[in-house]
Amino acid sequence: ELRVQHRYGVVFRLSAGLLRQATYTTGRMGVYSSLFDHFTSADGTPPNVLMKCLIGAVAGSIGAIFGTPADVVLVRMCLDGRLPLKERRGYKNVFHGFYKISKFEGAATLLTGWRPTVVRAMFSNASQLASYSQAKQLLIHHNYMTDNIYCHVVSSLFAGGMTTLATMPVDICKTRYSGVQLVS
Repeated sequence: ELRVQHRYGVVFRLSAGLLRQATYTTGRMGVYSSLFDHFTSADGTPPNVLMKCLIGAVAGSIGAIFGTPADVVLVRMCLDGRLPLKERRGYKNVFHGFYKISKFEGAATLLTGWRPTVVRAMFSNASQLASYSQAKQLLIHHNYMTDNIYCHVVSSLFAGGMTTLATMPVDICKTRYSGVQLVS
């Protein structure tokens, strides 16, 4: 019985994780693309790196707000197995979690923790999206590469490194803050 519950638990937590990624990623990428196009000049000159960072931060914050409700359910579903039987929430899937939280705790509870999530997303997306765009632009402009899969891979690797450098301090602070809250 435990084995069956574990398998299904993984599948049901996966639904929350997938929805969180779908809402967060769709929101941030849609906003970034729209703002990038908006701030690209009439002659086709892309925004400067500072503007790309600002566009990335705005896109990340909006995406994070869209993804927070699924994130709340995901965290609760993951922690449910650690709770005593009487305290478990028993969400069957992400939508059941939305329903139970809205009905018994109020819909505003689905936005719990949005502030640190938005701050992290702003740092993450400002660095990730801007550095990817900038690296790709420079690689193509200086004729190091053409716009192909290799250019995308190199730009992605650069963006991953920049994102790690930018978000690590934020992640450490967020983890320490969460740890203090759990202890007190």
